[in-house]
Amino acid sequence: MAGQNSQDLTRQTVDRFKARATEYAQGIAQRMGGPAAGVNLDNEQTVKLWQFSPHPDPGAAFSQLKMGGMSDGEALDQVHPYRRKLFQAPTVKEQVDKAEKIKAMAEGQT
Repeated sequence: MAGQNSQDLTRQTVDRFKARATEYAQGIAQRMGGPAAGVNLDNEQTVKLWQFSPHPDPGAAFSQLKMGGMSDGEALDQVHPYRRKLFQAPTVKEQVDKAEKIKAMAEGQT
């Protein structure tokens, strides 16, 4: 029993820390805001914004949000807040093309 209580206490402590770190990171992301409209970003800036996440583990955060009932788009916006802004375009095809181009740039730099 003593081991179980210790594990529960440790798990609760880690969960609280994780929640606070996530809140802190989300606050920073909200205060940073997105790139200004009409600003031309170079490839490195674009990739940094594409990869930015206020979550220390974006994959786990996305999965957790999905399990919590969020749609793919809502979860993606929470985990990678700048992506949607980076691939804005007049048509869906242009959005997809732009997103694929940015993704390819990001994968080339990792």
